[in-house]
Amino acid sequence: MNIVLLFAAIPIVAQVTDTSRLDSLAARANAPLPLPPLGLLYNGVRVENIYPYSRDGRLLHDVLLYDSTGRAIEIPTHRAFDPNRRFVVTIGNRPLFNVFPIRYYEPGTRRVARPDAAPFVKLPPVLTPRLPATKKK
Repeated sequence: MNIVLLFAAIPIVAQVTDTSRLDSLAARANAPLPLPPLGLLYNGVRVENIYPYSRDGRLLHDVLLYDSTGRAIEIPTHRAFDPNRRFVVTIGNRPLFNVFPIRYYEPGTRRVARPDAAPFVKLPPVLTPRLPATKKK
């Protein structure tokens, strides 16, 4: 009878002493978290450009966007990595990365061939009344 119990105990002892599953869980728990991708994301997908439209359906150009705390909403890049990007710059020649839509020069030129190029968007009719114009002081 003791021999039967001994043979029955062998698989149990082997499973208890096998810590590979536990080691794997511990390694995953202690692994560093992956860094989130840089840039602007929407539902986890990188945003490459933003196309602002007016309420009457006109594509707007060179719109500067900011969030609720006044931070620029940017899609940054470096001129060396994006040589055809048309950079809107400050008076001091500092590039602005929150100007939309981003436009690109024809390679080797300083000409944007299609400044109104945008993806097809079916804009909904806007029924909300316009905000009253404010007087500049």
